[in-house]
Amino acid sequence: MHDGSRGHDDDLDATHAGPWLNKLEESLSKIERGVAHMRNAGMASHPALSQIQSGASRLRRMVDQVEEIERMRTQAIALQPVELHLIAVQAIDAAKAASGFTGIISIGKLVPLVADTALVLAALRELVANAVRFSNGLEGARVEIEAFSAAGSTIIAVRDNGIGFDTDVAERLFVPYATLHAGSPRAGAGLGLVLVRLAVARHGGRAWARSMPGGSTEFFMSFPLRSERPHGRAGDSP
Repeated sequence: MHDGSRGHDDDLDATHAGPWLNKLEESLSKIERGVAHMRNAGMASHPALSQIQSGASRLRRMVDQVEEIERMRTQAIALQPVELHLIAVQAIDAAKAASGFTGIISIGKLVPLVADTALVLAALRELVANAVRFSNGLEGARVEIEAFSAAGSTIIAVRDNGIGFDTDVAERLFVPYATLHAGSPRAGAGLGLVLVRLAVARHGGRAWARSMPGGSTEFFMSFPLRSERPHGRAGDSP
């Protein structure tokens, strides 16, 4: 297993939003308006439009994720019993709506979890979307979600039977802007798993992955077992 907290703060420095984010947001909005204008002007079949729109969509997701990471870094954590089945369904619905996934997504046994519901939902949405992206279109595509107790933690696992990757490079997935499938239609913005690791680290837990090329992939999030109690802002002890 990989230590999900090692080098975490150093990695997150690369996602710190500053004045550049506002400028990027302004530029991106202009591109999105330009794409809409081209479509309204009957230029939907222009050969460059799909590439521009694809690039703009990826950049929009990156900006949204950086903004969400910034909120995660500073917001107070509200520990409470999490309705895992409910947020698992929400994560599944979001992934299906975004991808048109036609495979099977199942929810297995879910043990109780005390955590911040919003952070767990954000992390689970990323893991389910990731599993769907890398298994969508494959024969017998399947994604599974479960939660179990082990070694003093509640562990949420998301598994898929997609294209897989070499476990030896799994840690790269949690580095900002890194992707193992650059240039592929399946490639993400390189921030989703950074968001996952931050959400888990805010609870004093960790996130890691294991897989094999062409085989099953598993992502894990561990949350320390605890009773419901108030929690402070980033930097406070869990």
